[in-house]
Amino acid sequence: MKKLNCIISLMLITVLGISAQQNVENQYSLSLVSTTNAGSVPYGIYVNNDHAFITNNHNLLIFDISDILRPRKLSSIHVGVTFSLTIRNNIAYTVGGDGLFIIDVSDPDTPYKIGHFGLQGNGKSIWIESSLAYIASSAGLEIVDISIPSSPKAISHCSEGPSRGVVIVDDIAYVANRIRGLELINVSEPLKPYKISTLQGTEAAWNLHVYKDYLFLGRHQNGVDILNISDRNNPQRIGHFNDNDGGEALSIWGEDNYLYVADNFGLEILNIQNPENPIQIEELGALGCTHDIFVKGTKIFIASVEKGLIILEFIPE
Repeated sequence: MKKLNCIISLMLITVLGISAQQNVENQYSLSLVSTTNAGSVPYGIYVNNDHAFITNNHNLLIFDISDILRPRKLSSIHVGVTFSLTIRNNIAYTVGGDGLFIIDVSDPDTPYKIGHFGLQGNGKSIWIESSLAYIASSAGLEIVDISIPSSPKAISHCSEGPSRGVVIVDDIAYVANRIRGLELINVSEPLKPYKISTLQGTEAAWNLHVYKDYLFLGRHQNGVDILNISDRNNPQRIGHFNDNDGGEALSIWGEDNYLYVADNFGLEILNIQNPENPIQIEELGALGCTHDIFVKGTKIFIASVEKGLIILEFIPE
């Protein structure tokens, strides 16, 4: 009888375990909304109001996404091979092989160039802080004065390349260096930036995203590190994710309880409510090589080499 009771108990535990797992899986909904051609090799994406901006091998493209089922291309402007962009106050800043371009996009139908600046290296990522552009390039961190958009000028340079990503938090530049790893640079005096440290064990740093006191570091084929930066000068690695499928963490986005990882296969979504133990909850493959990701509410926007502009919807039910 005891043996029978044990068997019944194990069966109940197994059934309950399966039910609990199914409940967890059913808490989320990830679906493909639409795809739209975005030219030759899309690299960067940024969403501003009802418009999506994508850079590729030739141009900056602007799409009307007020109807996400049918995005509509409005215009394009030639900026050469461009890897990244950001937008502030209807001004687009793009960086790539031809340097920094400053573009007025207040009228998305007719964007026009305001200024241009030749960088020391190929621009890979850009962060705007006040009247300064912090650019991660193949030559390191380049700081450019953009207070006069028609006449940007270099003011300083720190570290050596190849740098891939940069974010600024409280006068600290966190720079993803592909060789050395995560670099910390003090930029409280932009004319005299200086390197604070390099976080050991973060080699192959490719891109990064900051949300509150957490920094998410994509390390190409080495997954994603989750760091606590409440002590800005002393990041602490507290979590890590790697799906071991050879996917390259080309772009990441962390927000609230979720981490979005875009690689050369598709998209993975992790629950990071406990950042020390990230758990994959959704995966959508066959999206092609996803170079960049932008999350806005329940919508996920991706720049994909094969499929162009991809719009997904993720709903935690």
